[in-house]
Amino acid sequence: MREFMSLESACATYETPRKALQNLSYFDRRTGRDDRFYRQDGHLYVRQNYKCPHFDDIAELYYRALECADSEKEIAKFISRRTGKNINAVYFYFRNFKFKNPDFARIVAKLLGIFIRQNNLFAETGY
Repeated sequence: MREFMSLESACATYETPRKALQNLSYFDRRTGRDDRFYRQDGHLYVRQNYKCPHFDDIAELYYRALECADSEKEIAKFISRRTGKNINAVYFYFRNFKFKNPDFARIVAKLLGIFIRQNNLFAETGY
């Protein structure tokens, strides 16, 4: 639970009105999004990076993938081919690590993991 903080702490940290975060959590619950807020025992907890909750995971995977790739463009091509997105759009996703669609962020994280396994020189060979 290290990455979540109480609603009161989030309001103080981000200087955001309590009602704005509560409304966002209600909207997320209505749309089925569960990556920014967490409820336990009637208390609302907010992810520390609630505006872009996948930033840390995607950034870590991306930098690991860069160690295996020849260039940033190779990674963008790999993701583009498998998602159907424009290669330039994928390239700029990685420039900012801003994924507004959590489902797409999960797909990209999974594809980056596949890319790393396929291109890692030190992968297990099964011998």
